[in-house]
Amino acid sequence: MSLAIITPTRKRWPWLAKQAAALAPQLRDDDRWVIVVDNDQPDEQAVDRITRLVGAERLLWAMLSYLRSRVPAGCVNRCHNLGVALASAEADLVEFDDHDLAEPHALDEIRLALANGYDYVFGAYRQQAVLVGPQSREYLETWPDVRHAYVRGGFERGEIDAIGPRGIRRSLWNSLGGWDANFWPCGDKDFAVRAERAGAAIACLDLPLATVTIEPDSLSAAYRGQAPQEVRKT
Repeated sequence: MSLAIITPTRKRWPWLAKQAAALAPQLRDDDRWVIVVDNDQPDEQAVDRITRLVGAERLLWAMLSYLRSRVPAGCVNRCHNLGVALASAEADLVEFDDHDLAEPHALDEIRLALANGYDYVFGAYRQQAVLVGPQSREYLETWPDVRHAYVRGGFERGEIDAIGPRGIRRSLWNSLGGWDANFWPCGDKDFAVRAERAGAAIACLDLPLATVTIEPDSLSAAYRGQAPQEVRKT
């Protein structure tokens, strides 16, 4: 089984180097890490370090740039979709967001769950948030509680937050058409609700898969404080 690890990011070069050090020992020969950089200029030293840690043959880069300075609505969703489009069509998907730092066992646990027949796999955070900068209190107050006890229908009822590291079988992603580029900022929750409605086999792993960190300039932090849309009704 090969995995495509998809990561959207913005202004997070020191973090990406740490993430590379965490992911590199977990990657297998056919795995690839797809980094989608949104509206930012690469840090050449960080890129060199990431490449050395992970290996150039395992890295794919995509650069997005917008003419306006404000992050456009839905760009996180578009970053995820672009990352998947660049990955191998046979690879199953792992999504580590702009604020996730992988735990040492994360890829193996996701890989095992997918191999055991699950279509959508998610796990807990080791800690909810480590926040820096003058807006830290605001982000902490608007960051949702992370709840992981899975009960079918829980995503739609708001009993489970879909944020966090997740594994997705490629066939499920294809059948649902990926994240809705016009539905933001909760593309992950929207996808999880649609997966439930499609009858996907969902696993909640009873162990942490990542540590979450949000900084004021990061891609995900750009959405803190924004009121999420209601999950669509069909």
